[in-house]
Amino acid sequence: MAELKFAKGLSLPDNAATQKFAFLGRSSSGKSYAAKRLVESLVRAGSQVIVLDSVGIWYGLRSGALPLDIPILGGLHGDVALDQSMGTAVANLACDHATSLVLDVSQMIDADRTRFATAFARRFYERMKGAPRVITLVLEECQEYIAQEPQAGEQMMLHEFQRIAKIGRNFGIGLVLISQRPQEINKKALNQAEVVVAFQMTGPQERKALTYWLSDRGVDAGLPLDKTLPTLEVGKPFIWSPQWLKVARIVEVLPIETGDTSRTPTVGGGTLAPPKLSIIDAANLLTEMKAAIEKAQEDDPKFLRARIAELEKRAPVAAAVTFDKVRAEQLVLRAGKKRADYVKHIERSLEKLRDIKQDCEILLDILHVISADANAETLGVDLEEFFDGIEKAPAVAKAADTPRAPRPVRTETPRVITKETKSAMPPNGSTLPTGDAAVLAAAFQYGARGAPLAAVALMTGYKTRSIQNYIVRLRAHPSGPLVERLEGRLLITAQGQKLVPASTKRFPRGKALIEHLIRTLPTGESKILALALQMHPVPTTNEEIIAATGYGTRSVQNYVVHLVSRLAIKRAGPGRIKIHPEALS
Repeated sequence: MAELKFAKGLSLPDNAATQKFAFLGRSSSGKSYAAKRLVESLVRAGSQVIVLDSVGIWYGLRSGALPLDIPILGGLHGDVALDQSMGTAVANLACDHATSLVLDVSQMIDADRTRFATAFARRFYERMKGAPRVITLVLEECQEYIAQEPQAGEQMMLHEFQRIAKIGRNFGIGLVLISQRPQEINKKALNQAEVVVAFQMTGPQERKALTYWLSDRGVDAGLPLDKTLPTLEVGKPFIWSPQWLKVARIVEVLPIETGDTSRTPTVGGGTLAPPKLSIIDAANLLTEMKAAIEKAQEDDPKFLRARIAELEKRAPVAAAVTFDKVRAEQLVLRAGKKRADYVKHIERSLEKLRDIKQDCEILLDILHVISADANAETLGVDLEEFFDGIEKAPAVAKAADTPRAPRPVRTETPRVITKETKSAMPPNGSTLPTGDAAVLAAAFQYGARGAPLAAVALMTGYKTRSIQNYIVRLRAHPSGPLVERLEGRLLITAQGQKLVPASTKRFPRGKALIEHLIRTLPTGESKILALALQMHPVPTTNEEIIAATGYGTRSVQNYVVHLVSRLAIKRAGPGRIKIHPEALS
């Protein structure tokens, strides 16, 4: 591609199509006019250019002395209409064909323009990344797409265009930014500009923003920019490009060769006649575009609803109306089927998430038990006693063979240990801590057989972690170990039996222990435990618990966690519980 004639005494190198330009200036200063001169030169040199026009002035490329054969989509002069849902389809067409396009979004409301531009930019970047080639993207009033302070709903659009500005050149994307409000352009995108073309600016905020930005980039043209910018003549901008063009001076832009549709009407100048558009030689492309756009519309429920409303307003005078209505109903059915499929997928995903949540609850309970069992203090005591036991094995065996004196038979009514009676006063007058005494008393209930950990938890009301700590202290008692652990059960030693208060009575066991808990636990836990006992040994599901108790899902989950921590129940799979087997032993 040969050099491009842009301004008097200034031609652009043949790689201009992949550079990043910023045309900045007040309204009617000539910035869009100069950008059109650049676009004309690129298109005539064989480059592909895509113009995203939010003002509605770029249709003039199809008029004037030397018009370009370029399709116009959308706007008041478009070959086909544009809709907010067509962003992806138009991006695909732009990448599938080496044809320049004007995308006129000036007739869209802000929200629709945002949706269209976001989808277009995302798909355009993805396609260019997958198959790089040279395309120049022009953004008229670029602050609408890359704002310094995006409005609600515009963050994703800003992200997509920032991505193009930052790394799009790696895939052949050139960028032309046009704006009359430089202070509103996102600085991360503006900082990517290699060429700044600054036109007349009279507003103090605009001058301050541009002067500060240029000064920060090291501009030194021997000019007081803040005073020079308001005096620039129309069409004679200050151009700055330190690396690529190596210039920083005022130039005069050459005239455009297409219609000047960006010119502002003047008082007494009469009404501007609409330009005569050329007949483009792109019939096949437009046919393909229309087909793709119609396909996009068919899958858009909003378009279908609007179409049906339009048909219903018409007078039923011809068969064509009936045909259109039938067609619209068919399309609605198709859209409804797609919606049902989406709902089905969402429901399946939610079901899987619920299963994952239940699995996590089970894992959390297991980790609590493991954490307590792996307590460093407990492990240290276990190891010390293990090795001590090896050294004293004969003495231990002899002690084990010594028959124990039978305990006197008590005739009093059995008394249940509760939190109020956990404190025990041994005969010698010394007092064990409350938790130690309760655990020791629970071990006493099972004698030489040993108490399952679940039973200890049920009798004392303590959680597993607390019980582990109490066992550590009981085994490290100054008078000797008061309890031993054997294969997951807690055995009381001869020394421990001496410290059990004479007033301690037998605790109910097995089913009677569960029934006692049902009478004494809080109402929510009691109801769930009663249902689990009634269903035993068959597991109980969350749905059955909810139906029987009337509690909500969250309440049921909380009660189940409490019962699991007491070792009264255990989980039998996702959403299923049953009585802890050791609690019934």
